[in-house]
Amino acid sequence: MPKKDKRKNRVFVQERRDIEFPMWRKKVDASVFYDRAILIPVFAKKMWTIDKSFSKATGKKHADSKVIIDFEGIQYKANITIQKGRKGSYRLFFYKDLADTLKATFIMTFMRDLEFKLGDFNNDKNNRQSIEDIIPFNEFLDIEYSPSEKKFLFNAHYCQKPVFENLFSKILNTTVLSSISDEIEGKTNTRIQKSKWMKKEKLNDIVDQPNVLYTLLDINNEEVYFGEAISLKQRLSGKRPEIPGWTHFRYDVLPTSLSQNRVDIERMVIRQLASLFINKKDLHLNGSITNFKLVNKKIDS
Repeated sequence: MPKKDKRKNRVFVQERRDIEFPMWRKKVDASVFYDRAILIPVFAKKMWTIDKSFSKATGKKHADSKVIIDFEGIQYKANITIQKGRKGSYRLFFYKDLADTLKATFIMTFMRDLEFKLGDFNNDKNNRQSIEDIIPFNEFLDIEYSPSEKKFLFNAHYCQKPVFENLFSKILNTTVLSSISDEIEGKTNTRIQKSKWMKKEKLNDIVDQPNVLYTLLDINNEEVYFGEAISLKQRLSGKRPEIPGWTHFRYDVLPTSLSQNRVDIERMVIRQLASLFINKKDLHLNGSITNFKLVNKKIDS
């Protein structure tokens, strides 16, 4: 991460000293967010002796293609495959969990790419130039490879500091960016955006979310509540008498095509939860799967 040079009022990046294997410093671009793939350049292929281990990896299902990516101490599944139509070329493929982590790590590059996709840069004569010229910065990812472990090591070498930190922190804690990305890719009709579990005090740190199904937990009293809302923050900012001491929440943002079915979906999920959790109507199996109690009052029999 950059450090401030107080004497010259400049920002510089301190070089790493913990490099274990031959390294490639890659400029971060949209391919890591959308394609979830990195084309391995010729020099890196030779440096890592990729041909020795992956010459038969014609697809992701091939046993030889499997590798691990270590990023910030977390292990992610990945694959190396021979690129179709390009003899001797390889790609490193990974999955949505790592792609989402990279979006959050290199948030400025991701946001810049969204800006490019939302704008009409191809038809606007004044903007017929690289998006990097319009919004000039680059972020970098250090990539190392351990042949004996078949493991890639990812390190964020440089991350551009967000311009509006408070706004960015709120956006990162919601599904806003995912919704915009889906809109650009034309996936808004079917995609449900999912959040992570958050503590109650984090509610003030996120922007509002519309057309949601949400779950509340009271981990102290072992209670769970499921509901729906047109506005997440408006609903959760008020009192919830069924579960007044709730401590954690998560939510799913439904696509607009399902907005008319939100209440029906809520009632269906509550029925399913009632079959698993202790509840007021005793609709669960003898001996529930958990000590938590479902506190919804309206449960369809």
